[in-house]
Amino acid sequence: MRNLLKRADMLVTPYEFNVNQRQKSLTVIGGVLTILVGIFSIFYMAGVIQKALSDQETVYVGTQNTILNQTYINSNNTIFALEVSDYNGNIFENISEIQQYIQINVQYVEQKRDASKVGYERNSTNLILKKCETTTVEKFNFDVITISNSQKSNLYCADGQYTITGQYFDAFFSYLKIQVKSCKNITNQTCKSQDEIQQFIKSGINLDLFVKGSRLRQQFNLSSPIEAYPTNIFWKLVLGMSNNEDIFIMPFSMDLKSNSIFYDLMNIKLEETLFQTTTFHKQERRLEPIEFIEGSTLCSFYIRSSPDNQYYFITQSDLFTIFSSSLSEATALAVAIMSFLKIFYHSYNQHKTFAVLMNSVFKFDLESVKKKRQSSIYQSEQSGTVFQQRTSTTPIKSGQLQQILNFEISYSFIQYIKYLIYKWFRSIQRQNFFKTEKEIIISQIAKSKIQYDLDLTNILKKLYEIDCLKLFFFDDDQLVLFNTFCSPVFQDGMANQKDLFDILTNQQQQQKKLLSNSQLSEKDKRLDLTFVASSEIPINVRLAKVARFFKAQLGASNAEGLVRTFQRINENLNQNSSLNQKLLSFTKQNSSLFRLVQSQYESIQQKQPQNQIPDEINSQDKQNSGGKDSAWSMEVQSYQLESEKRQKVIEISNQQLD
Repeated sequence: MRNLLKRADMLVTPYEFNVNQRQKSLTVIGGVLTILVGIFSIFYMAGVIQKALSDQETVYVGTQNTILNQTYINSNNTIFALEVSDYNGNIFENISEIQQYIQINVQYVEQKRDASKVGYERNSTNLILKKCETTTVEKFNFDVITISNSQKSNLYCADGQYTITGQYFDAFFSYLKIQVKSCKNITNQTCKSQDEIQQFIKSGINLDLFVKGSRLRQQFNLSSPIEAYPTNIFWKLVLGMSNNEDIFIMPFSMDLKSNSIFYDLMNIKLEETLFQTTTFHKQERRLEPIEFIEGSTLCSFYIRSSPDNQYYFITQSDLFTIFSSSLSEATALAVAIMSFLKIFYHSYNQHKTFAVLMNSVFKFDLESVKKKRQSSIYQSEQSGTVFQQRTSTTPIKSGQLQQILNFEISYSFIQYIKYLIYKWFRSIQRQNFFKTEKEIIISQIAKSKIQYDLDLTNILKKLYEIDCLKLFFFDDDQLVLFNTFCSPVFQDGMANQKDLFDILTNQQQQQKKLLSNSQLSEKDKRLDLTFVASSEIPINVRLAKVARFFKAQLGASNAEGLVRTFQRINENLNQNSSLNQKLLSFTKQNSSLFRLVQSQYESIQQKQPQNQIPDEINSQDKQNSGGKDSAWSMEVQSYQLESEKRQKVIEISNQQLD
């Protein structure tokens, strides 16, 4: 299960130190987080698809104020109706009854401007008022609660064609003008007297103007995209006050846009106009005091086009486009979340990777390790069987050695955070109030060493040092021979040797899958054992990847130590003195440093008698064999002691076998 979770880790770019073992950099936490992000993205994508499918038929998705063609604001779709009633709400069924007192005129006005002329040209056409037809009244979509059938039958409409467009300062401007005036004998010989007209108006005359399609339902769908209701503009006639109202009608359009990836690739735009209508935009009322005389204007309505245009559109996408869009959104969300997690996860993965490399490269011999080893051995002795207790101590010692060789120090990320806190408090307070385990400190030292050694500059420097050593030990002819034969060699007979090695390994490790003697002998006959017998190096050694790390980074800690080392080499007092002259010649490449060291060495020779120098150097070597200035001697001596110990162990084991 842990391996499966690691394989799901997509939060990190693995540190590929070995391309065959990429899983070393993967973590369980990364796998769990990746799976959670994937599940969340799937649910998010499903939610986006469900929302897109449910919204594309019911909700409009945008509004634009654009310059549209306003010619469709005309007598076909912009309808108005008048209703005249008294103070008690009684409707005048015949408009001729009130024409003796007031006159209602409807004019269609067209105003044109010419750039070559000053001012404008205005033409007006009178429209006749008559009772609205039943089909026209149905277009208003009156609510049965707000208006009765008797009221519907007494509405008056204008008979004629008109188109409303433009503004006052445009080249072409047209509008409707509805005026209510007191009766004038010049135009109507049946007019009542001024006193009777005033008494008629004082009794209370109400004027209602209904404009169709002025209120829209705010929710749309494809089956019934619009449902409009009329707006009522009311005014009560007053003797000493004139009412002038500008009623702005706004063009309203709604289109259906189909989105499809294939249509976009072919540059095809599918757009369908669902409807075009008008809506009531705003109303501006201007009241002016007047002196009531014959023919005075009591009320005026100007039905004009609004300077603003409203355009709605519905987007409808096919299933493939919706799925692609939701997939892109979910992917973008997942990438954003994973990028955010990488900010914190990078430190964890880096620590984990270097901890694995640290345990693979170094061995740790700490007091805490010894205590753990002793406690585990004690527990095994207490819980072991009688047969295990009677066995000798040799397996126990070999087990201790195996524990030392295979021990991996535990340096978790929590311990690393603990170390950082310890370091931070210590740097602030300058005192060691916060202590941490030595195991964590040593682990951090080992981790820092791995980080330094993996630096590309350090690796490149070591490669150049290896080339310098080759130049130091070999001449040109030796270099040609060495470089030609230094590569690993694979031979034909190694395949047979590998087969035999696999057979022997299977015999030891898998007893249940042993080949029969006949099968083994038959396969042995097919193998070329001549190469196997003639090979001096075992196949497991030849095929294994042997990596040895030597501490070849010794250097002088100070100038005095460098001079003393130069003195020992110059006097042939070191162990490998046969290469001293060649080494001295090699050091002359750095001429400045060589001259400084040589001058210091010559000054020491002048101060001391020539015959005392060797003895003093020998005594000084003995005194400083464990000091920091004789690091090379200490390393050589320790290497010799280790070699002698190994040789003694091999001899003792050979004697026991004999």
